[in-house]
Order: sequence, then structure tokens, then C-alpha cells
Amino acid sequence: METYRLYSSLPCHKAPATVAEISLGALLHNYDLLLGSARRATPHVRPVCVVKADAYGHGAGAVSRALAGAGCNFFAVASLDEATALRQELGPGPDILILGYTDPDCADELAGNNIIQTVISEEYMNRLSDAAEAAGIVVRVHLKLDTGMNRLGLPAQTDRAIAAAADIAAKLAASPHLRLEGLLTHFSRADEEGCRENPPASMSGEEYTALQFRRFLTVDTLLRARGINLPHRHVCNSAAAARYPEYRLDMVRFGIMLYGLCPSYGVNFPGLMPVMKLRSFVSHVLDLHPGATVGYGGGFSSDTPKRIAVIPVGYADGFVRGFEGGTIKIYHDNRAYPATVVGRVCMDQLTADITGTPCTTGDVAVLFGEEPGDLEALSRRAGTIVYESLCLISSRVPRCYV
Repeated sequence: METYRLYSSLPCHKAPATVAEISLGALLHNYDLLLGSARRATPHVRPVCVVKADAYGHGAGAVSRALAGAGCNFFAVASLDEATALRQELGPGPDILILGYTDPDCADELAGNNIIQTVISEEYMNRLSDAAEAAGIVVRVHLKLDTGMNRLGLPAQTDRAIAAAADIAAKLAASPHLRLEGLLTHFSRADEEGCRENPPASMSGEEYTALQFRRFLTVDTLLRARGINLPHRHVCNSAAAARYPEYRLDMVRFGIMLYGLCPSYGVNFPGLMPVMKLRSFVSHVLDLHPGATVGYGGGFSSDTPKRIAVIPVGYADGFVRGFEGGTIKIYHDNRAYPATVVGRVCMDQLTADITGTPCTTGDVAVLFGEEPGDLEALSRRAGTIVYESLCLISSRVPRCYV
């Protein structure tokens, strides 16, 4: 079976039409800001920089090298292929944690690359242990507790389940082929405001997050009573790191906020700088006569004359159809002019209304990334979140590091 990575064969030209500018300066600013905030309340806390999904579309290699140069020595990814690629980038020094599933038959790759694997269930623990024993190796692991996300992890939501989780963790700590180094959970509602945002929910986001934290601490306390003192306990994602300083424990996982964006509309962390700026240019300008329509389905028309700019970026680049009606910026003589995306976004092009502006062919178009709220506004319009919008910027778009 042949494997092919999309767009891997495309050459890099000197002047690509559309590019994602990645500001490593902004990235390091955000890292320093987040770490400073975390360590003011918890001086000993260790940061974990989450660079899964190719660093949320920013390019894991360049991002992780910059963060390692700033002192980060613990990274988290989603899969084994991401972890091994990161190990090749960073060398043997930093710790790398896989947050998702890895086939236990790959235990030798985990150990050979000194990668930490998350244990997601008792059954998975047993399979990974058997594979490590068969290979004569020791695999480093963190144990995940499911305290209320209801996704991955040992069940830990009732008194009986919590006691059972502690028993399983103790068994894992005694394993000769799995080295238990950490305990983690994932908050499901840490980004919510105090109100009950989800109608079926019986408690607020704050109340539910506090409940998850209590469940986690109960398991940890049971382990400590048995003399099992794990050096790495982490529960805080970006939202929790910002909103719940009392929950930071030994480690915090910095994700979306590293890239200058807040995890939800209810979380505010002043001072963040967007790391990615998506820019293109005006390839063509046309005069739209009254009553004429623009694009597929004739979705836009006007009773008055309009000037329409065509920009060579579309949903194949990750600028999705749901962004229609959103605002972008077009620069003419170093001045920014707002322009509304009109008509349907196409696979490779979009159209924007530049009526009343001097904008013309060759002018730079910035789709998002100059202000923290740019991508959030587009994402709201499309009914999605900034995480998805970032990750959808496709590999057809070159990343340019500045």
C-alpha cells in the first residue's frame, strides 16, 4: 500500500499567491505571557506546549524549535507519527507526550524514541504492558482519568469508580514494563461562563469543572496514601490555565492560547498576539452593474454599481464557505480598507466588495490575523470555533516564518 501526504510534492515558489505568515515573535510573546501568569500563582509549574495537528496548523517543526529555544522542554501531540517527527526535530532532550491512542504493537517505537504514552483504559494498559514485556522494554506512561469528559481515560466519576481507578493506577505503578510518571484529566467545560450554557446540564461550567477537579484529587490522594507520589499531575488546558489558577498543580498544558487565540468567546486573556496571519492579494477587479450577480448561485446582487475584488484563496485553502459575509482587510498605499466577502466562497477564489475604496489589482489582502478578534468573528459567522478554523488552513498554503 502506497502512502501519500497531500501537497507534499508541491514546490515552494518565491512569491506564492496566498501565504500564512507565522510570527515566531508573537508565539514567544504568548509563551512568556502564559508562563509568567502561571508561575505567579504556582512558581514550580512546568509548561507543556501542545503542538498537535502540526501545531494547530502553524507548523510543528518551526514552532517547537522556537519554544524549545525559549526553554520549554515538554511537548504534547496527538499521535505516534506526530511524536516521532517531533523527536527528529528536537533531538533526544525534550519530553514528548502522546495524548491520544497508539497501537500497543508500537511499544518498541515508543521506547526507542523515548516518547511518553497516555494510558487510556485498563484494557489498554494490559495490552501495552504485554507488548513491552514481549519486546523486553520499558515504556514511559501517564495515566488519564475520565472525570467527566466521557471520552478517554479510566472511569472516575463515582466513589466506586474512583476507588477502582486508584487500584488500577497502583497496579500500573508496580508494572515492570510501564513506568508511570504522571496523572492527567481533561476538563470539558472549563471555558464556560458561570451560567448554565448547555440546557441539559444540571450545573454551571464552574461547578462541573470543580467537580472534575475534586474527582481527580481524590484519586491522587488515594495513590499518595499508598506511597505513590507522581511527579507530573496535570489537569489544566488553556481555558483552565487562564480561569482556574488554583488547579494548575505540577504542569499546565498550553494549547490554543500559545497561538494568540482564546479557547472560547467566554474566555478573555489580555495581551495575546495572533501568531498566524493569512494573506493574499487582489488578482482582479471588476465593475458589477446593478442587478448583476456574483458567483455560484447568484448569491449576491445589488441595485447600485459595485466594485468587486477577486482574491485567489478559497475553501481548498481553508477559507470556508461559511465565512461569506465576513470582513477582511485590503491594503492600498499602506492604508487598510475593510471589505465584505460577497457571494459564495469558491474552491480557489473569493470575491469582496471594495466599493468606495481606491483598492486595485495587486493590493495585499489580509483575511485574518492582524487583530485577536479577526478569526473569532469569521468563526462565529461560520458557526464554528477558532480551533477548527486554524486547523482547516490547508497544507496548500505555504507557511512563512517571520
